[in-house]
Amino acid sequence: MNGRILSVLAAAALMALSVPSAANAQFYISGGATFPTGDFGDYAKTGWQIAGGYLFDIGTAGLSVGIDGFYGENKHKDLESISPGLESDGKTNPYGIMGVAVYEFGMESSVAPYVFGGLGWLAHKYSGSIFGESIDETDSGFGYQLGAGVAFPVSTSIAIYGEGRYTAGTGDVSDTKFFSVLGGLSFGI
Repeated sequence: MNGRILSVLAAAALMALSVPSAANAQFYISGGATFPTGDFGDYAKTGWQIAGGYLFDIGTAGLSVGIDGFYGENKHKDLESISPGLESDGKTNPYGIMGVAVYEFGMESSVAPYVFGGLGWLAHKYSGSIFGESIDETDSGFGYQLGAGVAFPVSTSIAIYGEGRYTAGTGDVSDTKFFSVLGGLSFGI
């Protein structure tokens, strides 16, 4: 497992170091709500997420690649009524880092819709108690995300944006699936 994590981090570092000096690049930060689905939604409430990353343009056709990191928290539902002894005070923290590709439409207009996808590492930290026994464990594995959004330039180097994304994992984190609705700022450099 540590080998996979190191491989993802090494790939992200290589991407960041391979930026051509004349490339347009941007940093972005965002925050918003997460909505767990599937098995994750059975025990987790709506939560929050923060995200940030770095993108650089590839050519002039609206394509960018980069790295995206995120961290969130979803408190657990009161499951005592469903199964006596289940926790009611726990939480789950999904987080990860992914390489992303973004395609922006309408780059010359005042509104820029975009779509994106990402592949990388996803972790799911579970804290709580089950049947009176405290549990604090983290699973991780391969994850992916898909999304779309719209950006509104407010100056030549700053834009505000809103987006929706779907994030899911495989293997040990295959039950970790959620939708996010985020808003944020991007800063061109």
